[in-house]
Amino acid sequence: MSEVFASNLLIPESSTQTDDLKADIIQCVADPNKNNANITDSVDANNIKDIAHSETEDTKDLPEDTIYAPIYSTSEINTSSLGTVPNLSPYNIKKIKTIGTGFFGKVILAYTVDLSQKDLNIGEDEDRTKSIKVAVKQLKANPSAKALEDFEKELKFMSRLDHENVTKVLGSCKGSMTYIMMEYMEKGDLARYLVNFENTVINYEEQNDISISMGTLTDMSSQIASGMKYLSSKNFIHRDLATRNCLVGNNMQVKIADFGMSRNLYQSHYYVLKGHAVLPVRWMAKECFYGKFSTKTDVWAFGVTMWEIFTLAKDIPYEDLQDEELVVDATQKHPRTLLAKPTNCPANMYDVMSMCWKESPSDRATFETLYDKLLNIRL
Repeated sequence: MSEVFASNLLIPESSTQTDDLKADIIQCVADPNKNNANITDSVDANNIKDIAHSETEDTKDLPEDTIYAPIYSTSEINTSSLGTVPNLSPYNIKKIKTIGTGFFGKVILAYTVDLSQKDLNIGEDEDRTKSIKVAVKQLKANPSAKALEDFEKELKFMSRLDHENVTKVLGSCKGSMTYIMMEYMEKGDLARYLVNFENTVINYEEQNDISISMGTLTDMSSQIASGMKYLSSKNFIHRDLATRNCLVGNNMQVKIADFGMSRNLYQSHYYVLKGHAVLPVRWMAKECFYGKFSTKTDVWAFGVTMWEIFTLAKDIPYEDLQDEELVVDATQKHPRTLLAKPTNCPANMYDVMSMCWKESPSDRATFETLYDKLLNIRL
């Protein structure tokens, strides 16, 4: 029986008992900084990404494609070249509502107070009386030294990202309230945006409030591929790419988000066992079940994200399989079951999805290839 790297744990690559497999998967998301890597009852489905972003010394000398890596690596970052963001205060935000909670604290939707577009480097308007809707990732009160250290690392990494299809860090606050302010898009997340359409049409001219064109869906897919191409060039592994984690703005602009805001809204998209957090198994490549995450596992998830787009996010992937059945299918069936072509989806678009779902990571397309392919598709 071979074994593969999974944080600080070694998990059997093959298992014959579903219950044991479930337990193994739970351990895959345990905090790699702890020697006793068990998930406690206090961890819920909102914690997945924050646990996954923890860093361990044990990963530094491993090949990139086997690392259960954080979004940042201190050995890879030149701190002198990191971006900077405005320093904010607790009085610069007015809470609208909490939209997510997790290990780190919570994510809230808020309006800015006494801040202009120019202050936040998102425009030239200097009028500070105009409020801007933002997402705020706030640490728990009295955070530990480790939580503050992780906060600094995330801020340093995220502040250097600058791409039209990736949400931006707008500012940060440290002190009595510690938070990162993130860009928020006018139309909300892509899943909820798409589900409002009743059908697809061929021509853009036929698009209206209830119909969306195939060209628009293709453009959305290419925007996400462009953003992921950029992130992969920065050694960023997302681990939770899906329509629920993409935001839509004016003129159908799509941006990839990474602040865990969708967990409460999409509980059914995450495999939860006995109150413990696991992972978004319906978007996961086989090797993810053994703790191996890489750009190529993001590629697999991108294929599923495209499938969501062309179903208008009306169906959950593998809807006919229960979570336990899907886990067994993904890890023990050869070949595993793949998603069928969505109704009315052009064959060449499904071909692009299929390029993402090769069993061997090395056989999957790169984001550069996927982006170029989508740009050149003619519907």
